[in-house]
Amino acid sequence: MKSENADVKKVVDPVCGMEVDVSTALSGEKDKKTWYFCSPGCRDKFLTQDSGAGSPESGVHPSTSSGHVSPEEENGDLE
Repeated sequence: MKSENADVKKVVDPVCGMEVDVSTALSGEKDKKTWYFCSPGCRDKFLTQDSGAGSPESGVHPSTSSGHVSPEEENGDLE
């Protein structure tokens, strides 16, 4: 018997590094590639950056001191 999680594909949000499920995550197109995000803020930040700035290939992680708030923090679901 197959578990429910066997078909879940996870990727990393290129802005904050949070792992997201591609079937439920927000997405956007940039540089002929589909990117997945944990929140509208991360998506908007990434899509408005110049190509290469903060992309995983550049080695730069733009979330350093970004004030990123995860969906759990926004909803007050953190313990």
